[in-house]
Amino acid sequence: MSTITQEIVKARYDLRDEDSTQYTDAMLVDYYNRSIDALAVFLAKIKSDLVFADTTSTITSGDNYVALPNLFASPIAVEIDDTPLFKKETRQIKKWQQDSSSGTPEFYGIHKLNLVFERAVSEDTSVYIQYNEKATELALGDSMPYNNDLNNVIRSAVVMLGKNRNERDITGNYGLHSFYEQAGLTNIIRRSWESRINLGY
Repeated sequence: MSTITQEIVKARYDLRDEDSTQYTDAMLVDYYNRSIDALAVFLAKIKSDLVFADTTSTITSGDNYVALPNLFASPIAVEIDDTPLFKKETRQIKKWQQDSSSGTPEFYGIHKLNLVFERAVSEDTSVYIQYNEKATELALGDSMPYNNDLNNVIRSAVVMLGKNRNERDITGNYGLHSFYEQAGLTNIIRRSWESRINLGY
C-alpha cells in the first residue's frame, strides 16, 4: 500500500517542487485531505461501494434514538427486523415523538450525532444501518485510501489545488467535485454497475 508520504513525493514532481521550496509537507497533507474529502462526497453521489459501510446498533429500551456510527456521512438504508424504515424530516420526527406511544419505529431522521425515531422502543431493539462513510483524515506515513485505486486522480486534484494557490485562485469543494466529474472515474462506476442479461422478453 502506498502512503501519503510517498504520494507527496510524486505530487512535488508534478508541481516542480522537488526541493520543497514552494509547498511544505503540512500544506500538501492538507491538500490531500481536502481532495479525499471531496472525493468521498463524489463517490457517495455515484453510489460507489468504496464509501459503503454498514453496522448493527441497539436501541435501548425506552429510547427513541441511537448514536450514529463513526465516520457516518449520509444514510442509505435503515431496517428493523428486515423491514425498511422511511426517512422523514427531523422536525416531523420530533413532532411525532411528542404524541407517539412506545413500539416499533417506522420512520427515522438524523439529529446532530443521533439517528432518531418517531417513537421509543419498548425493549432493546437491533437496528441495521447502511450508510456512506466519510474519509479518514490522513497524516504523514498513513496509507492511502480506496486500495490505491484512486491515487492518480487524487494526486491530480492535489496538483490542481497547489497550482491554483500560486495563481491566487482558491479552489473550493465545488471545484473539486467538478474535477472528479470531468475525470470520469469509469473504473469506480463499473464497480457499482450490475449487468443485465437480455432474455428476449
